[in-house]
Amino acid sequence: MTGETKRHIAGWLNRFPEVMWDRLTEDAADVKAYGWVARDDGRFDFVLLDFWNADAGTPGFSTSSAELSATFASRLGVADENECQRVEHVLGDLVLKKIELPARAAL
Repeated sequence: MTGETKRHIAGWLNRFPEVMWDRLTEDAADVKAYGWVARDDGRFDFVLLDFWNADAGTPGFSTSSAELSATFASRLGVADENECQRVEHVLGDLVLKKIELPARAAL
């Protein structure tokens, strides 16, 4: 990865101060950056920025944060089409290994 590409990607990552960036994958034309956002309940939501053309353009994104999805989309100048759903709710018992959250108590 060239110095210019590194600066381009770092510039985008730095637009997300609430994200603790963790991992990076790259191949010939694609770089993905993975990070975490702390939640009020002590858990974390993930964030993925996908640079299809690592040297230019706006990255795609995905996040498990329902609260921040629209904010992240706005920063990127893209439509908020990210609807992250829990595996346990969509696929249920079809998936053997999954994180299941306890039901929330009625308020």
